[in-house]
Amino acid sequence: MKLLLENWRKYLNEEELLTEAAFEPEDLPEDIAVVLESDDTGASIYLARYGSRGWTGVSHGDIHGEIDINPPTETRGFDCGGAWVVHYSLAADGWGPMLYDIAIEHATIVAEGLTPDRFDVSYDAKGIWRYYFENRSDVQAHQLEDKKYIKTGEYEATQHPDGCPQDAAGPDWENSPLSKRYTKAPTMMNRLQKMGKLIKNETLT
Repeated sequence: MKLLLENWRKYLNEEELLTEAAFEPEDLPEDIAVVLESDDTGASIYLARYGSRGWTGVSHGDIHGEIDINPPTETRGFDCGGAWVVHYSLAADGWGPMLYDIAIEHATIVAEGLTPDRFDVSYDAKGIWRYYFENRSDVQAHQLEDKKYIKTGEYEATQHPDGCPQDAAGPDWENSPLSKRYTKAPTMMNRLQKMGKLIKNETLT
């Protein structure tokens, strides 16, 4: 089991993560789909199995995963260019990329995209964000401004109230994949909808 992208409890080799097989919608078993629960306080995207009680999240085994995202102003007190922020993510090997694509797509629909956790990003998580930044042409990266300081034409530090601080981005703010918000067309969501594999519920439980 791997905690994918944010707040990992287990550190893994970056090369292993970047080259692991990513499952596609066609790989979902017949009784498993992706559930998207969302309201104005955030969204939860997770793999679920259909049973006698309806759709129930799968929390263990070889097929499970969940990503929770929230508006930054809800709990963080800053703006991040209108993007939502990853709050939590957990996935079995190979299932994280599909769920994370959906998270970016949904955040693009309801807000201005998605950005990494602003306080806790593991070493391996940074590698995944860099992969999105450098290798995914279908994912667009947009530069964010630091809440405390931005560069003026004279490279002087000035206050900016609508920024998005991220200590993990380091001093090279503009070249860090963590100082971006990411947007993406809903191609993964559309594929799942056509297959009847995307279950939407606008109210979080």
